[in-house]
Amino acid sequence: MRCVLALLLCSAAAFAAKTDHPTGSRITPPSITAVAPLGLARGTTTELTIEGLNLANATAIYFSEPGLKGRILRVKELPDLTENRLGSNGTRSTIDLGPLPPRNQVTVEVDIAPDANVGVAKFRLLTPLGTSPEGRVLVEPYFGEAADSEPNNSPETAFDTYLPSILAGTIARPGDVDYFKIQVKDGEELVFENPAMALGSTLSPVVAIVTADNTLIKEYGYQDTAQAAAFSHRFEKGGTYYVRLSDYQRSGRASHFYRYKLGRFALATSAYPLGLRKGGATQVQLSGYQLRETNLTVKGESSPGLEGALTLRPGKSFSELRLAVGEEPETEASGTNTTLGAAQPVTLPVTINGRIAQPQAVHYYRFAAKKGQRIVLEVEAR
Repeated sequence: MRCVLALLLCSAAAFAAKTDHPTGSRITPPSITAVAPLGLARGTTTELTIEGLNLANATAIYFSEPGLKGRILRVKELPDLTENRLGSNGTRSTIDLGPLPPRNQVTVEVDIAPDANVGVAKFRLLTPLGTSPEGRVLVEPYFGEAADSEPNNSPETAFDTYLPSILAGTIARPGDVDYFKIQVKDGEELVFENPAMALGSTLSPVVAIVTADNTLIKEYGYQDTAQAAAFSHRFEKGGTYYVRLSDYQRSGRASHFYRYKLGRFALATSAYPLGLRKGGATQVQLSGYQLRETNLTVKGESSPGLEGALTLRPGKSFSELRLAVGEEPETEASGTNTTLGAAQPVTLPVTINGRIAQPQAVHYYRFAAKKGQRIVLEVEAR
């Protein structure tokens, strides 16, 4: 018994010495915590810096979108960060999970093709411990970047911006505002789009257009926060104007970042109907800004890699739309089916396309069913 006990004690001592921590090493898969820069311009070769845990000896990077290729330049270990985990009572947790795994920085050289699709590009890093979770970066047009250069919280200190441009910055502290100075022509219409939320931004942007004497012309996002994600503004009179960016709740933090594309470019925002039958063809109406065409004939064929869906990038639009591709017959809301007596007859199975265009509006449909028959209704509009 004494020999066995001594052996167990020696083994435990050897294990403790190996891990140098009473709970042993923490098991953590590869992870990504930060990416810089957040945007990559088309037609350029750019260094992308990726930080995370357990990324040592990363050997490759894989992008989800065509037109992007990358190669690992170097990997280095970074100093450990202080971990501050909170317990259930809101105070610092006393549970010892063991030391954090090594923190690494991976530098990647990325080639972006001139015709790469504008939008979110996803990527993963290959490491000896497996592939990392998905990271994201924006592919942007070659506009040039107007960076948030503090102090720029007044028209007098506004950043002088040459269009087209990417307005990039962070509302880092409560009450912070950022001003950008622009020059426009009579009747010029500019499109604004901010895809930063797809990268994890927590900003609820409010975008104001003001004159040189700080007179408010129009504000986007104050009544409807979703409005500020993409909109256009027509300047009736040319001259000097300012774009003022702030947070709806006047809060500020490091995650309140934005990347506004600003200029004259095509942007499709929605399509109707939202889907079509497989093997058929449907006339689709497009909504958006500065589109060359607003009606397209679309074939019911799923896009490569997508099951039951197709993607559209009409004309030279910087945005991509997705439509459903279904097996059932499709019908359109009549528009007169707003009372029970005028209910629109449909035959099951069916996919119904409709729009509730007015507040409090109601659409009625009439169908036949047998006693005990189970009918499934599914809404896929989102």
